[in-house]
Amino acid sequence: MSDPDIDRLLREIDGRNKPGRRATPQGPKDRAHLALRSKFLPLALSLALAEVVVLIWKHQNGLLGAMAAGLALALAVMLWVRLRRGLFRDIVGLFAVAQAFVVAIPLAVFVSFTLGLLVALAVIAGLVGMIFFGRRL
Repeated sequence: MSDPDIDRLLREIDGRNKPGRRATPQGPKDRAHLALRSKFLPLALSLALAEVVVLIWKHQNGLLGAMAAGLALALAVMLWVRLRRGLFRDIVGLFAVAQAFVVAIPLAVFVSFTLGLLVALAVIAGLVGMIFFGRRL
């Protein structure tokens, strides 16, 4: 006679105690959910790229666009937290990630431009200091 706890432990270690997964999605909602989850990042990047192209095409202010995207990001995250798991939550999450990219790109450009400007000012200040103090290059 074997101990049921030992048998259960051996099944867990062996992996036979895990619940099985469905081989194929059962309906259109499940197929849409699976398709969205499998292409989540490319879809988010495509949506962000489309939004940036529209902002550039309409000649709107980049700062205003980034602020609007930040507001949309905050609202999407607030909605995403309150939703149950499912297709609509995945769509809201996709929208939130796309808005995060739209906010992050101008922010990264601003930070890199600012750092480049600071480095240029430091180099110019160093050259001016060398010239005024009589050191040769």
